[in-house]
Amino acid sequence: MTLNIVQIIEDEPLHAQLLDHSLRQARYRTNVAHDGVTGLADVMRLTSSLILLDLMLPGMNGQEVCRRIRSQTATKHIPIMMISALGSDEDRISGIRMGADDYVAKPFSPREVVSRAQALLRRSQAQ
Repeated sequence: MTLNIVQIIEDEPLHAQLLDHSLRQARYRTNVAHDGVTGLADVMRLTSSLILLDLMLPGMNGQEVCRRIRSQTATKHIPIMMISALGSDEDRISGIRMGADDYVAKPFSPREVVSRAQALLRRSQAQ
């Protein structure tokens, strides 16, 4: 069995480190990018199984990153979990409509994010 690679695109160092640590503890391989441009390039370069995507990123915002991932044949199937400080019902609905498979508001529970990541990976691998 190959290990899943989870691409984390998060500009806040503490959040990126917390997500990275939690996912590694759950035995996932991770790759971290701190801006949208680098994150998108990493998604295109790596064979990621899941993307954790912040919305408010320098360089290219998360909405544009999501749009570009969904527009490419090679990446449109990769599940995306948005993680954002924007947490109203309308923000969550907007995130799902723009192409996210799940949406978690900050502050988040690392255990919840890992559980949701596992569920997204199960569903995507069952297809």
